[in-house]
Amino acid sequence: MVRLFASIMGLLGMVVMLLRALLHGGSLDATAPKAIVGLLAFSIVGAIVGAIAKWTVDDSVRLQLKKELDAVSDSTMPQDIS
Repeated sequence: MVRLFASIMGLLGMVVMLLRALLHGGSLDATAPKAIVGLLAFSIVGAIVGAIAKWTVDDSVRLQLKKELDAVSDSTMPQDIS
């Protein structure tokens, strides 16, 4: 998930910078280094967002599984009849 988010965000950043240069009449020579910097910056942001998303999903699944296992273990435990 981290690599996917980083890849998508990086490509999005680069495409936006290239389109911006195209619309404003910028040259490719001047825009390419800026687009590469945008790719790297947005890739880092995407990696951070992807790591947070992965942690959130993993934590949610872990808590749900723990609740289900606790419910199953409580229902299978013999009750004290005293």
